[in-house]
Amino acid sequence: MITRSAGRDALLLWLGSRAGLLVSTLLGVTLAEYAAKWRQWDAGLFITIAQYGYDGEPGKPRDDGLPAFFPGLPVALRALHLVVPDWAACGLLISLVAGAVAMVALARLAEFEGASGWMAVLALLLLPMAVFLAAGYSESLFLAFAIPAWLAARLGRWPEAVALAAGASCVRITGLFLAVALVVEFVRSKETPRRAGWLVVPFLPLVAYSYYHYTRSGDWLAWKHAQEAGWGRDFVWPWQAFRTTWGSATGNDDFAVAFRMEIAGAV
Repeated sequence: MITRSAGRDALLLWLGSRAGLLVSTLLGVTLAEYAAKWRQWDAGLFITIAQYGYDGEPGKPRDDGLPAFFPGLPVALRALHLVVPDWAACGLLISLVAGAVAMVALARLAEFEGASGWMAVLALLLLPMAVFLAAGYSESLFLAFAIPAWLAARLGRWPEAVALAAGASCVRITGLFLAVALVVEFVRSKETPRRAGWLVVPFLPLVAYSYYHYTRSGDWLAWKHAQEAGWGRDFVWPWQAFRTTWGSATGNDDFAVAFRMEIAGAV
């Protein structure tokens, strides 16, 4: 049963963790320097897309990796930038609000399934990689769509579920897996077949995004090929992926810690 305190407890945990992160990174710097600290790696690429589109900044070499990033977050950045002048601050604000939405939904989902809402939220926030929920990355925004979508599906609210899942598909390619999961849940819940048409909706953003890049480059899978070119990511067998992750985690280069955290998160 979902209790009234689920959302409150989730928000308290979320805001408390954000306050601690704020203090730890703000010490000894100005607000401008604080925002600049978070404009790193993918956050800068999202900002580039929001500012200039997928062609990148004029006058600079073309970045063929930009299509790997789906347009959901760049669109949100551009919209918020109408009232918030600092691009990095826009990313932080989006993640702050989206993260709050995601945590409340997670607490409600956990309680619906008979578990503890606040413990589910705390478990997620204690995950080392949860630090990225604070950055101007797409993880928080994705979860703000994905978790409520799954909760809506479990409650049998299918129009709401597919609309939220479509939002998740606009943000990350992993929205595709959520869309497939909704199909499985629909079949498992024995819904009436006449409602099955709704299940197409979460797949439409991927089709639209693929078509957009097809009109620009003639490549329907530009987002996938960008992942291959920029990050060396491709489809492999599960045991190959495990072997690669394990080998990287036991190494001693700069990325070894990240792969160790991936293993810890999976466990």
